[in-house]
Amino acid sequence: MLKLNYKAIEFELNVQLAELSNIPQLDHVSCFYIQAISNSRLSGKHQYHHRHAVQSAERAVENHKCVFNNELIRAKLKLYANPKEAFTLSDKWLYITFFIHDTHTSKKNKLGTLELNLTEYANDREPKNLRYLLKDSKTNAILRLSVYMKHLDSAQDYHYNVPRRSTQQIYTGLKDSIEDSKKEFPDPEKHKNDSEMILNDIINKTFKFSWQFNGVNYDEFTPIECVRDITQHNGNGWKRNEFGVPYIDTVQHDYTTCKKSCHGPLQESDYRSDLRSWHLES
Repeated sequence: MLKLNYKAIEFELNVQLAELSNIPQLDHVSCFYIQAISNSRLSGKHQYHHRHAVQSAERAVENHKCVFNNELIRAKLKLYANPKEAFTLSDKWLYITFFIHDTHTSKKNKLGTLELNLTEYANDREPKNLRYLLKDSKTNAILRLSVYMKHLDSAQDYHYNVPRRSTQQIYTGLKDSIEDSKKEFPDPEKHKNDSEMILNDIINKTFKFSWQFNGVNYDEFTPIECVRDITQHNGNGWKRNEFGVPYIDTVQHDYTTCKKSCHGPLQESDYRSDLRSWHLES
């Protein structure tokens, strides 16, 4: 269609595909995509059954990822600035639909589609790094890519506006970070200690009421301290007083100090006064 009284502005599209993650890890499966560029918004199968659709080569899937090594999609585009709409540029849609292919059964399953209005990136002066959650993806597949619309017109006396950028598909979950490769990894030992402290606290709070002996007025070992007393200090798992007598015994038997046999073999006579000796004559 001829755009009368519209100013035509030329751009060079450069899209680099880094990797697609959250792919089902199955035997004999590869990944490929079909890309198409359209002046109007497409839906359903028209996004990849298009007269200008191009299919990529198939790539292996490893560790639930398909790495594209910054594979380049390049095309020259012409956008039109409408003077009746404040010289807002016309839309130009990019569709990249990803599939997995079972090489044994020849079955192809759709993973999802990247749906991008390229006009929204016409004002950027450098490549924009993005992570996009694929549309209609049952596995929440995430595509990492960069987009750059390079202006080819040498004249600087033009004016145009771009539509507001949509962020609906931009991935902003817990794992999202455009520059995550620049972040430092946490110290493994510190992370391990923090995890142990959290786990210990959960265990102690869980057993807090069932662990304590009823009717006592002292704090018994926590479950973690009990295990540590047995494994590291060759103890019996019960907290002891200054005489070495377990508190649990002082509560149950009114023992406060260690009997004489504490420093030698345990004698029943130390704890029972009703024992009798018998002498049998032959």
